[in-house]
Amino acid sequence: MTPQFSEAYERIHETAQKKGVDLNDKDEFNRLAKSLDFDADQRRILQVRHQMNKKLGANEQFLGNGMTKDNNADNPITPFGPAQEGQQFGPVETFTLDKNPQTLGKLEKAGIVTRIPLNNA
Repeated sequence: MTPQFSEAYERIHETAQKKGVDLNDKDEFNRLAKSLDFDADQRRILQVRHQMNKKLGANEQFLGNGMTKDNNADNPITPFGPAQEGQQFGPVETFTLDKNPQTLGKLEKAGIVTRIPLNNA
């Protein structure tokens, strides 16, 4: 998920919402992507990106730069690419696919994960 394809996916996702296009319908997805001037390879990659969103939860808020979009921030545009002064982001972007997932408690006990409180106290 590069910033470029995250930006392209946001574009196709927002356009689909405005036009009432069902991105789960492969034909509708391809027609919309073609109308937005994406070539065949880009359409195929964007279709895979959409499948990741559906099956794994990697939604259009993932910016491809390690951060997520903050919908409450006053950014004039979506902050794709490297972080810059004056931009606000949401939580750090994490995506983990584990064949044998463990609970946070087990990971913490094993010394793999450390929980950090989100307050200043």
